[in-house]
Amino acid sequence: MGCSLLSWCIHPLIINESIVVDFLQTCRSFYHATRSRQFWYRLIESHESMCGGSKMDRPLERLTVLDLEHWVIRRLRVYESWFLDGPLAVRIRQFQYSPKAEIYQTKLLPGGRWLLATTTPRGHFYAYDLDSPCIEPQLLFDFGEYDDEEEMQEALAFFSIWVDPSREILFFRAVVWGWWGPAAGEHPMMGRH
Repeated sequence: MGCSLLSWCIHPLIINESIVVDFLQTCRSFYHATRSRQFWYRLIESHESMCGGSKMDRPLERLTVLDLEHWVIRRLRVYESWFLDGPLAVRIRQFQYSPKAEIYQTKLLPGGRWLLATTTPRGHFYAYDLDSPCIEPQLLFDFGEYDDEEEMQEALAFFSIWVDPSREILFFRAVVWGWWGPAAGEHPMMGRH
């Protein structure tokens, strides 16, 4: 059996997530055939040629077979959902955060796995892994940690990101700045972080 037979079996016009997953789970021969780069290259090529298909954002040679598989399956899920006749299948992820905090700003990073957020009143900057079975905030920056004044009552943290498209894996830089007030009723001061 080989990649050529498998590629022939999966015609570009009829591929979808369930077909790819079924092929992965059918038998060992199919599974081993899907471990070749050529198999995933063919699916990526056919996906990119479809109307509305997204383009690969980095060189294929830099990605592992598993990365290629994840890219294809994610894109096929979106494509399937977009062109279904019925209602769209929506994936809702719920997570808890501190009841004393309020999410102020959010940004979903490319790829849809990581959500960045700032919270008030303390100006925390968090990352959430949306692919994790149990979504827990990962603290990236805490304005309160750099506060010299004990009277600080409230902080608003803002951020802007830049994603490096030339990297093999997701790599981003974030600039975080904020406003905070030393006491109720006073004018906020600009943060220099």
